[in-house]
Amino acid sequence: MNASQFEARLKEIVHKLQAEYGNCDQYPTKGDVVEEILLGILGRDTSEAKAQDALGRLRRSMVDYNEMRVAAASDVTDEVGPSFPDIEYKAYDLVAALSRIYEQLETLDLTEFKTKPKREADKWLSEVPGIDSYTQGRVMLLCFGAHSVPVNRSALGWLQHYGLFEDSVDVPEAQGVLERHVRSNDSMKVFCLLQRLAEKTPPTPAKPKVEPPKKKAKAPEGKPAGKAVEAPKAAEGKPAGKLAEPKARDAKLLKVPEPKATTKAAKPAAKSSKPAGKPAKKGRA
Repeated sequence: MNASQFEARLKEIVHKLQAEYGNCDQYPTKGDVVEEILLGILGRDTSEAKAQDALGRLRRSMVDYNEMRVAAASDVTDEVGPSFPDIEYKAYDLVAALSRIYEQLETLDLTEFKTKPKREADKWLSEVPGIDSYTQGRVMLLCFGAHSVPVNRSALGWLQHYGLFEDSVDVPEAQGVLERHVRSNDSMKVFCLLQRLAEKTPPTPAKPKVEPPKKKAKAPEGKPAGKAVEAPKAAEGKPAGKLAEPKARDAKLLKVPEPKATTKAAKPAAKSSKPAGKPAKKGRA
C-alpha cells in the first residue's frame, strides 16, 4: 500500500467513525501531566472508561500521588483489582514513573513543567521509565498541544481489523505512520475517534492461513539464525496495510543460480618423465 492508498483508506475509516460517533474535535481533559501519565499507563490496552475507573479507585484508597509513589506495586494491584488488564505490569510502571518524576523534579506538581518547549518535554518524557509510546503521545497532545496521534493497543487492533495496518505493526510504528498522514489540526479529532473505537469489544484476531513449510535459506549476515527467509508475498488479495518492498539482500537470497557451463575442461598436460629442474647429463668428449 503506497502513501496515497493509505491516506484514502484512513479517510474512509475516519468518515465511518464520524458517522458512528459524530464530530469529536475536543477531548475531555484537565491538562494535568501526572493524571494523563497515569491514565495513559492504565489505558494502554483498554478503554478510557476502564482507565478512569481504575484511577478513581486508586485516588479513593490513597491520599495523593505521593502516596502512590511510595506504594508497593502489589498494593496498587490490590486496589485496582487483579482482573484489570495487565495490572501487575502497569502497577510497576505507574510506581516507577512517579518515582522518577519526583527524583528529577522534586515534586509531583508539573504545572511549571508544562512551560517547557515541546521538544524538550517530549525528550524528557521518553526517558521516564514506565512511560510507553501511547502514554507519551497522549501527554504531548493533551497537555502540550503537540502534533501527536496516540493509539492504544485496543484501537490498533481495530485499525488492523479494518485493514489499515498489518498484524505485525506495533503501537510506536502505527503512531509514527499516523502522524505523517494526519494533519496537526486533525490530530485531536482522530485521537478522540480512536478512543471511542477502543471502547468497543476488540475484534477476534483472524487465524493465520496454514501454509506448507518452506525450505529455509541461509540467514543474511547479522540476522539471527533459525528464521526462514521467505519470498515476499503478492499484494493481490491481501487487505490493505503495511506492504514492504523486497530488500536487495532478500532478492539476492531468492535469486536462482545460473546453470554451470557444460564444456569439457581441457586435460592437463602430460607430466615429463624426467624430474623438473634436473640438469641434463653432459656427454663425454
